[in-house]
Amino acid sequence: MARKKHIVTSKEQLINEIDRRIVEGENAKTIAYTLGINIGIVQEFVRLTKLKNRQDQEALQVKEPEYLNCFDDYFNKLNAERYKRD
Repeated sequence: MARKKHIVTSKEQLINEIDRRIVEGENAKTIAYTLGINIGIVQEFVRLTKLKNRQDQEALQVKEPEYLNCFDDYFNKLNAERYKRD
């Protein structure tokens, strides 16, 4: 898909434009040419974006630490004692 060069005026606009083009499926070479920037910059941006997305997905899958389970045992014992008294 041939596009004319696109002029960006701010860093945020450039980031949004690269993100949009990545989502559309354009390769780094095409993005770099149409935006008029170095291909290495676009390739590094794509790599860092993939890394960030992977870390975000891993962060969503983190389970609670084991030491928090000891509080469950503690409160279960307290509740059991309370029910015995009642």
